[in-house]
Amino acid sequence: MSGGIREERSEKQVDTFPEFLTKLYTVSHLIFFSVVGTLARLAIEALTFYPGAPVTTSVLWANVSGSFIMGFLSEDRELFRSDGGQVGDPATETEHDILWKEHEKSP
Repeated sequence: MSGGIREERSEKQVDTFPEFLTKLYTVSHLIFFSVVGTLARLAIEALTFYPGAPVTTSVLWANVSGSFIMGFLSEDRELFRSDGGQVGDPATETEHDILWKEHEKSP
């Protein structure tokens, strides 16, 4: 009987441990890439703002490059697919995927 209780506890621990690690990895990546993004933005602003520049605002090219990168990453669904599922797989479809399919079917 005590073996069954130990098995139940170990299954619960196994289920919660990867969830904690997933959250830790996610937060770590967000922190790292936010620092890298800020440094890249400052570098682009410093490189594109000089006397006689054709554009007088220093943030134009930083915004253009940031918009390009975020647009690319938001459209690339396979890049961040962690469960190995395929796009269109009913087991891994998100609400966004379902709404997109409905939008494509409408005339």
